Amino acid sequence: MIEAPEWLCELKPKSERKEKLWEVGAEGVDVGKRNKTAASVVGKTLKSLPKKLHETIGWNGIKGWNQANKKPLDEKELRTVFDSIKDRSDSNDKTETPVPKKIVNMVLNEKPISFHDHLNTSFVSIRINDHQEIYPMMSQQFKQWIVRKYWEQNKQTLNTEHVKQAIDLLISIAIHEGEEKKLENRVAGTDNAIWYDLCNKDWSAIKISSSGWEFATNPPIIFRRYKHQKPQTTPIAGGSLSQLLQFVNIADESQRLLFLVYLISCFVPNIPHPIPILYGSQGSAKSTFMRVIRRLIDPSSLELLSFPTRKEELVQQLSHHWTPFYDNVTTMPEWLSDALCRAVTGEGFSKRELYTNDEDMIYSFRCCIGINGINIAGTKADLLDRALLFGLERIKSENRKDEQTFWKQFEENCPLILGAIFEALSRAITIRPTVKVKELPRMADFTLWGCAISEAIGSTQDAFLVAYRTNIGRQNDEAIQEHPVASAIVAFMQDQNKWAGTSTELLYLLEDLAISEKINIKQSTWPKTPQLLTRRLNEVKTNLETIGINIRSGTFQHKRMIEITRPINTVDTVVPNNTGNDDDDESGNKIPTLSNLKTDEELLNEIGL
Repeated sequence: MIEAPEWLCELKPKSERKEKLWEVGAEGVDVGKRNKTAASVVGKTLKSLPKKLHETIGWNGIKGWNQANKKPLDEKELRTVFDSIKDRSDSNDKTETPVPKKIVNMVLNEKPISFHDHLNTSFVSIRINDHQEIYPMMSQQFKQWIVRKYWEQNKQTLNTEHVKQAIDLLISIAIHEGEEKKLENRVAGTDNAIWYDLCNKDWSAIKISSSGWEFATNPPIIFRRYKHQKPQTTPIAGGSLSQLLQFVNIADESQRLLFLVYLISCFVPNIPHPIPILYGSQGSAKSTFMRVIRRLIDPSSLELLSFPTRKEELVQQLSHHWTPFYDNVTTMPEWLSDALCRAVTGEGFSKRELYTNDEDMIYSFRCCIGINGINIAGTKADLLDRALLFGLERIKSENRKDEQTFWKQFEENCPLILGAIFEALSRAITIRPTVKVKELPRMADFTLWGCAISEAIGSTQDAFLVAYRTNIGRQNDEAIQEHPVASAIVAFMQDQNKWAGTSTELLYLLEDLAISEKINIKQSTWPKTPQLLTRRLNEVKTNLETIGINIRSGTFQHKRMIEITRPINTVDTVVPNNTGNDDDDESGNKIPTLSNLKTDEELLNEIGL
C-alpha cells in the first residue's frame, strides 16, 4: 500500500483519512467506481490546499493515489477529472461582492451629493423623480430609501447589519470628502434672496428678492427638515394683510402695526427676532393668536409647546423649530430666561456628545420664540429687553366663533395672506438698505428691518419707531415692577436725588423700606448678602437709567461704594444717621459721590459733595 502524503492526511482526523482515501486505493477500486471515487478524492484534495499548490502537490498527490488502485485510471482520463473538479472549484472560489459594498456602490451610482454640517452630521442629497431630497445619513428616511432601491435592483431584502455597515462607510465619505454646508430650518438667506421652505413632498421653496417672489422646484441645498414639520399651503398673489387682522385679537392700531411688522420679520433670516409675550385673562384667545402665527410661518404637528425641565431638551426644541411657541407659561426660572435670550441672539450652546467623551457639540442657531400666559411670565430684564408685549382683552361673547368656522375661514384666506406677506417682504428688501436710524435700541437689526417692513406695508418708519419705543417703555416698566430690588430703589429715591454708601448699608436701608412698601424680601430674587445686592443692581441698572435713576459703583478709601443719583430738585441728598453738615457723615468725613469715586479706571484725590 502506498503511504499518503502528510498534507493529505490533514484533510480530516488522521484516523479517518487514511481509511477513507488511501485504504480504498490499497484494496483496489472497482472499474465502475474509479471515476466517481477519483472525483471525490480530487475535490477534497483541492479544497484542502491553497490554489497555488493545486498543480504541484495536489496533482502529484492525486497521481499517487491513482497508482494505488489495482487498476489505475488512464492518466489522461484522471487529468480530465482533475481539471473538471479544479475548474468548478475555481468558479466557486470567486468571492462574491459583500452586500455592504453592493449597497455603497448602488448609492454612489445614483450620483448623490454627500456633505456634512459644522457638527459633522452627515447628509446626502438624492435625486428623486424630478427633484432633490436631503436626508441625514442616520435617518430612517435614508435607510428606507436604501432598502427600497436595493429591492428594485436585486429583488432581495437587506438585514439591518448590512445597511448599518454601508451607511457607516457613506458617513465617512461625507465627513472626509464632502463639503461642509450650513443647513437652515424653514427660512434661509443667500447673497441676493430669502428662501422659504414649503416643506412639501416635492421639496419646493419660495424665493423672495427685490424683484418679487417665485416658486423654485430645485432650491439650493440649504434646508434641513424635521418630522414635526407640516407642508405650507401654496401662496397666491393678490391678497392683503388686512385679511389677517380678523384672525387676531388686537384692537390698538399701533399694536396691530407692531404685530404685522413682527410677523413679516419672522421670514427674515440671520437676525435676532424679538419674543412676543402675549398675556391676558382666560378667553382672550392667546393660544389661538399663537396658532395663527405658527400656521403662517412654520406649520407643525406640534403647534404649541411646553417648556422642558432640562436645558438639553430645550436646546433640541429650539434647534428643531423655527417658531417654538410656548403655551400657558406661568413662571420662568432664571436658567430658562437666560437660555431664551441666547437663542434669540444666536449664541451657542455646548452639549457634550453622548456624555461619553470630552468632545463638545456646539449648537448655534437663531429662532423666533413666542410665549403666552395670563400674566407676563418672562420678567427678567434681559428677556424683556428682547420682547414685544401684547396685552389681549377678553373676547366678547357676541364676537366669538366656533373653532371649526374660525379655522375654515383662516385656511381659505391663508394662501392670499401668505402671498401678501411675500409681496411686502420683497418691497422691504428694496427699502432696507436706505433705512437710517440715529439711536438704535437693543434689537437693532429688528428695528432696521421693522422700519423697512412698515414702509413696505403702507405705513411709515416713524409710525413703527413710535410703536416700538412705546412697547420698549412698557417692557421697562414691567421689568422694574417685577424686580424687587428695582422697585425698592425707585421707592428709596423718591424723595432724594443723591445717595452714596456701601452695599451693606444699602441692603440694610432697602430691607427696612421693603417692609413698609410691602415688597416680599423672602422671595428668592431678593438679595440675602451685599454681594448679591450688587449683582441684582447690575441686572436692572439699564432699566433704572431709562427713568432717570443712575447707579455707579467704585472704590473709595479701599471700600467698594455705590452711588445712586436722580436729577430732581425737591430734596438734597439724604444720608442715614447724618448729624453733621450735608456734606459730612457722622464723623465729619466727606461723603463720596459720583464725581469723586475711584473707579476701575481712575482715582480722584478730591472728594466731597
